[in-house]
Amino acid sequence: MSQPSNDQNLRKGLSRVKLLLPTLLSLCVIYYLFKDDFAAAEGFTWTTKATLAMLAALFMVFIRDAAYVVRIKILSLSELSWRSSFNTVMLWEFASALTPTVIGGSAFAVLILKREGMTLGRSVATILITALMDDGMGYYY
Repeated sequence: MSQPSNDQNLRKGLSRVKLLLPTLLSLCVIYYLFKDDFAAAEGFTWTTKATLAMLAALFMVFIRDAAYVVRIKILSLSELSWRSSFNTVMLWEFASALTPTVIGGSAFAVLILKREGMTLGRSVATILITALMDDGMGYYY
């Protein structure tokens, strides 16, 4: 008899209830913590200007993430496909949002790149280069 794959084990362990319950609980906690801030926004009226500003902000986030995908694709010397580059950037952003600033998403990005097929050394080098690209020039201005 064959062993179940990791994907089968993962799907067996996940259910809609296990996903929705923590999500709903988190949303309730967020509402409780910020309900006074929501009351302060009662005077806000949604206008065409607000809609354009929101769309512009979303477009800038899209442009930033697209540039990150292109950067990872170039730094991997095309070892990663476009899909793998996209997955790497999205998981990296998610890990950065969840982890403390000191750790950051870089530690997880190495593991993500390794999982996508890069060697450990190339993964570390790629993440180091991106860190230098992000922060290296900021000290001179």
